Amino acid sequence: MFFQKEKIENGISYFIQNCSKTHKANPYKLYVYTFLAYVDFKHLEKYGVPVFDFTYTAMEFGPVPMEMHFDKMFTQSDLYEFVDRPKEEEITVRSSGISPDMDYFSENEMDIINDLIVKLKMLRNTEAIVDLCHNEIKPWEKAWNEKDRTRNQNVINWKEHIIPLIDSKDKEYIIEKITDYYSTKEYLLDKYDYLDLESIE
Repeated sequence: MFFQKEKIENGISYFIQNCSKTHKANPYKLYVYTFLAYVDFKHLEKYGVPVFDFTYTAMEFGPVPMEMHFDKMFTQSDLYEFVDRPKEEEITVRSSGISPDMDYFSENEMDIINDLIVKLKMLRNTEAIVDLCHNEIKPWEKAWNEKDRTRNQNVINWKEHIIPLIDSKDKEYIIEKITDYYSTKEYLLDKYDYLDLESIE
């Protein structure tokens, strides 16, 4: 995927800089997880394709990006760093102060990102963030209720939620957006088999 690393890192940087301004402190890791899952899910709902394309597992406090949480991908960058301090209950994320490049994002993506930032300005504690995550990201609840507490068996299945939405939308439009986003059809056929890409020229 073209520029996906840059997109993830600049998106996280933009988010944490805005959070830091609002709450006068570095955001917790949980806030970043909520940001990634919320933006991916809301964009999937509207356009049939995620923004960051993480695989999420359902944990008690909400969806968790597995590549970041388990494999520690994207936890260190020139734009930010995850900081684990012994006296802190939770890992925080600190900006380097470098301005993020938001040209990697479309207007629709920025609308969703900024919508979440506005919502978070009205939330003053972690409990409220968790409630937002649980209420807004519906597939989390199904995966959490069906969990058996293994890493791979409570992965959130977006397809079950997205297919009915896609059936009511313009599939040609959605396919165009997806192919603009990803670099190879082989990846599309594997990742988005529920869209029946082979049937579309």
